[in-house]
Amino acid sequence: MNACAVALLLLVDVSGSVSTEHHRLQREGIAEALRTPAMARVVEGEGPIAVTLIEWDSTQTTVLPWRLLRDARALDQAGSDIVAAPRAGVFGSTHMGDAIDAGMAALAQAPCIADRMVLDVSGDGASNGGTDVAAARDRAEALGVQINGLPIVTEAEPHLAEWYRTNVATSDGFVIAADGFENVARAMRRKIVLEVAHLEIEK
Repeated sequence: MNACAVALLLLVDVSGSVSTEHHRLQREGIAEALRTPAMARVVEGEGPIAVTLIEWDSTQTTVLPWRLLRDARALDQAGSDIVAAPRAGVFGSTHMGDAIDAGMAALAQAPCIADRMVLDVSGDGASNGGTDVAAARDRAEALGVQINGLPIVTEAEPHLAEWYRTNVATSDGFVIAADGFENVARAMRRKIVLEVAHLEIEK
């Protein structure tokens, strides 16, 4: 099996509280992140990265199966495919622990031996059913997986960023909050570039 710099699994919330417009903003933020020059420098200099996207609510659906990205063209194509794919999920509840467990199963199927395994969780609410989130997080950390979070903070859940820090991020992970859905694309771009390229970009 080939080596890769990072195996990045994106877990994107599509529960009932996420409108069609807000879902689009999350997808576009991921595509923008993949297309940044910093990402191209990583895949063309340090080696390929593997990326997959799973959308989740009370179910989990793979939107972008594992793909090895080796150059800027592959990054751009992955971004286009993510934006164009139909929305997954059933507008159900927010079962984040189940999503993390599903993400761990998917990471075991990564198409390369990764220097780092990163699980990236975004959503607009705390988990409200299914497996305990902190327990799922702890299982992932015990296997060497870094979990980072992108909470979308709204008036409905103003303390969501702190909840993510306490329950979602691993000890080596981080949380970058989006202040409302209007800032999701910017926060998503910043977080993914930091995860893969270790670079801070504009906030």
